[in-house]
Amino acid sequence: MSANCIVGLVILLLLGPLSAGPPRYAVQEVVYENGWVLNPAALTSDGTVLYSYGQSNYHFAYTWRDGVTTRVDLPWGIRGMNDLGTVIGNYGLDAAIWREGQRTILDGPGRVTWSTDINNAGQVIGFLGESPGDCGAYIWDNGEFTLLGSFGGLQTQATAVNSLGQVVGSSDLPDGTEHATLWSDGQLFDLGTLGGSRSWAYDINDHGQIVGLASGLTGGSYPFLYENGVMTAIGPNRRHPYAINNSGQIVGLDDINGRAFLVEDGVMYDLSDLVVTGEIRSGHVTIATDINDYGQILATGPRGRSLSVLTPIVPMTFHDQAVGVSNWSNSGNWSDQRAMGMGVPNSLVDVII
Repeated sequence: MSANCIVGLVILLLLGPLSAGPPRYAVQEVVYENGWVLNPAALTSDGTVLYSYGQSNYHFAYTWRDGVTTRVDLPWGIRGMNDLGTVIGNYGLDAAIWREGQRTILDGPGRVTWSTDINNAGQVIGFLGESPGDCGAYIWDNGEFTLLGSFGGLQTQATAVNSLGQVVGSSDLPDGTEHATLWSDGQLFDLGTLGGSRSWAYDINDHGQIVGLASGLTGGSYPFLYENGVMTAIGPNRRHPYAINNSGQIVGLDDINGRAFLVEDGVMYDLSDLVVTGEIRSGHVTIATDINDYGQILATGPRGRSLSVLTPIVPMTFHDQAVGVSNWSNSGNWSDQRAMGMGVPNSLVDVII
C-alpha cells in the first residue's frame, strides 16, 4: 500500500465515515483577549470577521481576515457587515456606515436611530424613535428611511434582512406582548408562537427560512424554524438560534449548558463535539453567533475571551483524501473543494502525519 493511501486511511479513521452525519470542523483562533469580553458581530462569505471589545459605552472595533486586522472607527458599537465589506453600527445616537475607511452618519427622523443589519444591496435596518423604549423598525435604502409598520403596539424592532430585502424582527401587539414579525413586499406578517404568548425572530435566509424563539403552551422559550407558513420547534427550552445560512444550517447557544450548537437536517449537535483539529482556548465552544454560506461558523469560547472561526472539513472519497494529502505536501494547500473558505490548516496535517 502506498504512503498516500496509508495517510488517506488515517484520515478516514480520524474523521469517521464522511459520507453521512454532521460536518467536522477545523478551528482557527481570530483573537484572544484576557481582559475584555469579545463581541462577535458578523462573518462574511469570504471568511472576514467583524468584532469588537471594550466597555459598555465605548468599543474598539475591527475586521479580521487571514490574520490581518483592520480598525473600524465606530466606537459606539458595530452591528453587521455585508460581503462587500460595508460595516454598520452606531456613532453616538445615530446609525452609521463604515466603508473604505470612511464613516457616514445615517441621520434618522427620530432622536435615536439604531442599526442592526445590512444586506449585500446596502439596505440597512434597525429601529428609530424618541427613546430606546419607544421605537419603530425601519429600512434605509439609498438615503431614504422607511418605517416598516406595526401591529398597533408601542414598539417594533428589526433584527435581520436578507438579500431580497425581507426583514424579520418583533412587533408589539396592542396588549404589549411581542410577536415574531416578517416584513415583505410592503406587508406585515405575524409569525405566531408555539402555543404561548410571545415570540422573536432573529435571522432570515434568502429562501425565506426564519429562526427565532417562541414561548410554548407550558411556558419556556423554544427555538423555532419558520418556513412555508409553519412554525416548528427545532430544540428544547432555552436554546437560542442566532443565525441560519442558505443551506438551512442553524447555529446558536444552549443556554442550559453554556455550549454552542449546530442544527443540520433537523438534528441538534454540540459544536464542541464536531471539532477535530485546532483548539478553543479555555475549553469548549460557548456561543455560535453567525454561519456563512460556506458553512464557516463564528464562535466564542468560555467567558467571551476567545473568538474563532470553525471551518468545515468537506467529505471526500478515499482516493480524493489520499490525493489531497499528497497535494498538500507538494503545493502547500488543499483545494477549496476539500476545505471550504480557509483550507485545511497545518494542524490537521500535523495530527494526521
